[in-house]
Amino acid sequence: MFHINKKLALSIVLLWSVWGWYYYSSSSSSSTKAITESDLYTVKTGSIRDVIKLAGSTQLVQSQKLSFGAIGKVTKLTVKAGDIVRKWQVLAELDAKDVNLDLAGQSISLANARNSYTKLFSSTKDYQLVQMENTVKNSEASLARSELEVQSLLLEKDQKITAQENTIRDQKKKIELDTLKISNFKNDVTYTTESASNTVKQSTIDRNNLVTTAKNNAKQIIADGKSYLYDLENGALSFKEYAQTPIEFSAKNSSKWYEARTAFDRLSGKLDSFEVYVNSWSDIWSGKTEELLNKTIEFSSIGTTSADLIRDALEESITSSTFSDGTLSSLKSTTSSARSKFANSETSANNTLKQLVSLDDVALTELSTSNGVASKEQTLKQYENDLITAKNTLKDQEVALEKLKIDYTLKVQQKNDDIEQLKGSLKANKLNSIDINNWPDATDITSAKNQITQAGISLEKAKQKLDDYKIIAEFDGTVSNVDFDLGENIEASNGITVEVPWIYEVTVALDQLDIVKIDLWQATTIALDAYPDLILTGTVSSIDPTPSTEQWVVSYKAKIILKTEGRKIYNNMSVTTEIILKEKNNILTVPSLAIQTSWTGENIQQFVQTYNNKVTGKKNVRTGLTSGDVVEILSGLTAWDVIFQKKFSVTTATKKGFSLIPTPGSSNRSSNSTRSNSSSPSNDMGGMPPQ
Repeated sequence: MFHINKKLALSIVLLWSVWGWYYYSSSSSSSTKAITESDLYTVKTGSIRDVIKLAGSTQLVQSQKLSFGAIGKVTKLTVKAGDIVRKWQVLAELDAKDVNLDLAGQSISLANARNSYTKLFSSTKDYQLVQMENTVKNSEASLARSELEVQSLLLEKDQKITAQENTIRDQKKKIELDTLKISNFKNDVTYTTESASNTVKQSTIDRNNLVTTAKNNAKQIIADGKSYLYDLENGALSFKEYAQTPIEFSAKNSSKWYEARTAFDRLSGKLDSFEVYVNSWSDIWSGKTEELLNKTIEFSSIGTTSADLIRDALEESITSSTFSDGTLSSLKSTTSSARSKFANSETSANNTLKQLVSLDDVALTELSTSNGVASKEQTLKQYENDLITAKNTLKDQEVALEKLKIDYTLKVQQKNDDIEQLKGSLKANKLNSIDINNWPDATDITSAKNQITQAGISLEKAKQKLDDYKIIAEFDGTVSNVDFDLGENIEASNGITVEVPWIYEVTVALDQLDIVKIDLWQATTIALDAYPDLILTGTVSSIDPTPSTEQWVVSYKAKIILKTEGRKIYNNMSVTTEIILKEKNNILTVPSLAIQTSWTGENIQQFVQTYNNKVTGKKNVRTGLTSGDVVEILSGLTAWDVIFQKKFSVTTATKKGFSLIPTPGSSNRSSNSTRSNSSSPSNDMGGMPPQ
């Protein structure tokens, strides 16, 4: 029996141990987080670029709309849209008949000038003599006309001076009338001012009297109230609860006694508060007289109501040995007299309040009177300003009179000088007529030559004007648009657009941090929305140092020449360009999210989490150039190392203080990690390492 139990016990222990190990293993492995292929990255060599990424649009570098310099009918059109043209090629012409006629006329004028020059040396003495005689006659007529003009000027001078003197006399008379008007108006202003002052004084006296009346009325009703309460308290009637003599006047209706007592207490309390208010009131409060009157009315009304209640109680009373009929009559008389005083006080306060309101109307009248004074003073000021203006006008008119005299003196003098010149010309012409048979002198020859030169200039201008009737290509290119037809009458705005379709540029805006990083002829890549799978190249062709500011943001313009590579490109196509600042090839790169950081004191250390044969670890690294979501590794990793693409944690079940699978980065789980803004990576992501 013992041996059987021992074997059975041993079997049970063994089974228990196996089951425990199975449970331990299964529970530990079931809580391990699975590592997938997408969590890992294989380090490889690749390329990385530091770029400035900008948006822009395409623009033709050379495009020009050519138009005529004149308007008219199109008589010649040699091109259409899509044609290739050469520099200096005539593209279209207008009807130029009028210009050709003018050109012919200028040619004739030049020929006539040359003929005139030739005639100087021919025998035309008779013709010149007749011409000179006509010149002498014209000079004599001009002299006579100028002498008549002098007489007319002298007559006009007298008339205008007389008219100006009359204007000055009228202005002086106006000044005298304005001065008299101001004097009379000043007296009116003085009278109005004194009247307004008297009104203000009387209003002040009336108001002070009302203040005194209101104060005296308040003090008097307080004295009357005190006397009334004293008579009630110290007479046969006592409202105090501790009175020695019982009060039996309300035997018919016991509630009347309590109403009378309540009215007595209310009047007594209101009297105390009203007395405190009146004693604190002073003339300084005269602006609050209305408040004093209202409080007086309120207190008088309470007194009247209290007297009515006490009177009603007395009317309900009966006589007794302690409360005789004589006592009742005396109390009724006292109450009636007090009620009359309270009512009179209320009426007096109301009347005073009405007078106070009336005085407010007087105050408005005073304000109106004051405004009237101010208005008249303003009018007086305007009259005085008008008088000053009139005096200044008089001075200007007197100055104008003197100027008029001087101007006409100068005009007459100038005309007399012209007469003397005409006399001299007449004398010279008469002398020239005597010498008409002589050979032409140097002056005649020079004048004839000048006429030939002027005619030649006019002919050249006519030839240049003919160019306005033509459209001529200014550079080699392609016709993109012709906005008129042959035979059409056109305006100056119509024309032919010629452009160079194989040269485009992109204009971009850079901020002040990026503009200093680029240089002329720097390489760029350009992606067009129209060609999503195509990357073109270009170079920076110009940098404009002039800044522009929009919404407080400063930017600078740069232009990039685009290499079209034979593609069809049009104006205003959207592009994305990258200006390449720095480029590295055949370097180790990893995703930026894989880089983590840790701190030891003030030192910062970068590291990555590694994975090798299902074992995780950590390697310190040193980084270099960063572009988008890719970073260069300078040291710490080699090609084909396997790392986690981003921070990765493995959760495991632990027993007896150890873990079946290690947790990568567990010691630095809470440390900060560097994460760059993502863009397209420059190398492929790796998969699981070889097993």
